[in-house]
Amino acid sequence: MISNSRGNELNLMRTDRIGYAIAGGMLLLSGLRNSGLVRLALGGTLLYQAYTGNNPLMKRLGLRVNPQPPEGAKETLIAAERVTIGVPRAELYDYWRNFSNLPRFMRHLLAVRVVDDRRSHWMAQAPAGRVVEWDAELVEDEPGHMLRWRSLPGSHVKNFGLVRFSDAPAGQATEVYVELQYVPPGGSLGAVIARMTGEEPQWQLADDLTRLKQLAERGELRAAASQSSPAAQTTTASL
Repeated sequence: MISNSRGNELNLMRTDRIGYAIAGGMLLLSGLRNSGLVRLALGGTLLYQAYTGNNPLMKRLGLRVNPQPPEGAKETLIAAERVTIGVPRAELYDYWRNFSNLPRFMRHLLAVRVVDDRRSHWMAQAPAGRVVEWDAELVEDEPGHMLRWRSLPGSHVKNFGLVRFSDAPAGQATEVYVELQYVPPGGSLGAVIARMTGEEPQWQLADDLTRLKQLAERGELRAAASQSSPAAQTTTASL
């Protein structure tokens, strides 16, 4: 969890905080000039939120900001989720390692084409019916345990991904932890709009992992893996 010095979780991006500060200052000045108590109260609220980087609405929507993201991005929003799946860790790792399998359970992904052992090309559904594309590279691979990837320069949406597989305490099961970091078009406000239209990654990720659990525990990962090669190919979402 990323917090500020007052212990509040950050959920406003830097550009949004600047906008809040400007709007809050203007409302305060207007309230002082015209004895407008509502403007004074609203202006003070916006200035306080700009100072703390925390907006209660954003918190209720589950948005979180990482002010120190990886790979030089200025700021990112974070989506993270975990699920326990009743299949061995190695099976889940092998399935995820072939990124072309991801659209089988990640419904916002239209296709992933594996280019080589490190690089892949992704297409995803974005808000307002748009399609965004990016090239990604695998930057860390611990067989059976963890994968980390990132988008390459020139991508429509800068993003970073991590999936970690660990043995669950209850025998033949695996705990899967996924973390996505991304720079949303339109900042925090754009993320709120995406959340309201069902296109925000945090909500999508929870559904995606539930779908992965269902597929895995029905034994469908093995069947899918046998039909797809780890070499370059495209899989489109069909579930």
